[in-house]
Amino acid sequence: MWKALDAYAGVIWLLRRDGRDFDPAFVSTLHGQAAADAAFDRALGHVHDMLAAASAADFDWPADVPAPGQTITDRNQAAARDFAYIAGAYVLLHELGHRRLADCRIEYALREERLCDAYARGILLDGTETYAASQGYPEEMVRAKRLLGILLAKLLIITLTPRDRWTVSPDHEPVRRRLFRVLRYAKEPLPIWFWDTAAAMLAAFARHHGVLNVAIPFRSSRELAFAICRAFS
Repeated sequence: MWKALDAYAGVIWLLRRDGRDFDPAFVSTLHGQAAADAAFDRALGHVHDMLAAASAADFDWPADVPAPGQTITDRNQAAARDFAYIAGAYVLLHELGHRRLADCRIEYALREERLCDAYARGILLDGTETYAASQGYPEEMVRAKRLLGILLAKLLIITLTPRDRWTVSPDHEPVRRRLFRVLRYAKEPLPIWFWDTAAAMLAAFARHHGVLNVAIPFRSSRELAFAICRAFS
């Protein structure tokens, strides 16, 4: 995740400051952008390699990604690890939702998917106020971090979903709608970095998947994030 921020968070901030469109063609010409995009692509490639490995022992852990159990001293990597944990928790909770609904008579699979999404989202977001108070953190910081973890989970799932099932699937909503739903749960107050981070994540994945084809005018990172969601079609 920090590779997505390395590639796009600063770029988005500068474009917004200067009142420029988010133009993928222009962004690709910026100094260091090609290298940052390549680093992100390699990281996503590792995800595919991990899923293809028969066991953990068969996966060659990348040198620039902290291994499980490794002590992390870099704050960016530590934050990325936390987001990965939240994303993993969301996926597990979603699947647990299917198990909880196993004895229910649900008429169609799409409704069950929505219910499982709501179950996982509720577990992660409904208790943020209590958890924040117990740990002495601002509630909006906890909620923002968990929302970004959910967004990361959705983007990774999309990455692993065949492109021909992005818009037409018998049991899942179009991927664009799944992303919109996460962002619509981002209610103020939120820390100032939330929308910059969300837009950078979406931009990195959208560029990787080749769906950023036109310049996007925007006045805020929130506006840009929603605009990039529309590209996932």
